[in-house]
Parts: sequence; C-alpha cells; structure tokens
Amino acid sequence: MTTTSFFPSGPSGAYSDGGAVFTGDRGLAEKLRSLRQHGPDKNKLNGLRIGLNSRLDTFQAAVLLCKLDLLAGEITQRNGIAGTYKHLLCGVTVLPPTREDVRPT
Repeated sequence: MTTTSFFPSGPSGAYSDGGAVFTGDRGLAEKLRSLRQHGPDKNKLNGLRIGLNSRLDTFQAAVLLCKLDLLAGEITQRNGIAGTYKHLLCGVTVLPPTREDVRPT
C-alpha cells in the first residue's frame, strides 16, 4: 500500500486537503473503501468498523483531473527553482542530500 497527498501546496494539490491510497491487495482495498464511508459492510446495512467520511468531493476530483495534465511540467519547474536555491545556498548552509536516482517533487 502507498499513499499520496493532494494538499494544496503540493504539485498534485487540490484546492482543499485530500489524499489517495493505492494497493494491489483486494482485501485491503475493500477495508479501505469501507473505512472511508463510516465503516459499512458490502450491503451498507451494518457498521463493521468505526470509519470516517473521507471521500474526495466532486469539485476537488475535477481540479485534480485538470491538474494531472500539468503535473510533469510543474515538477520540472519546481526542480528548477530548487536548483536555483541549491546554487544560491551552497556554502551558506548545509542542504539535505538528493540521491541521483530520485526525482524530487
């Protein structure tokens, strides 16, 4: 399982806070779907567990779909800005290392 954030200041940010969970495990996916809607069973009749109301609303989903086309360009732009800061701060402070095989976002 892995997650991603749609916090507004991030490159894949919505206009409000949100996130997503990704998994290839069907059982875990079923549990997560139940938890995001107050914990009901498959028939939505019985509460199996304490859950949340944490579904992403339609407006935020629409914003994210539009921004998806711009994501690669925004990451490139952000990395360019980070490179400028790295250059200007070199020798002024110690910066965290960046691995060569990783593309920060």
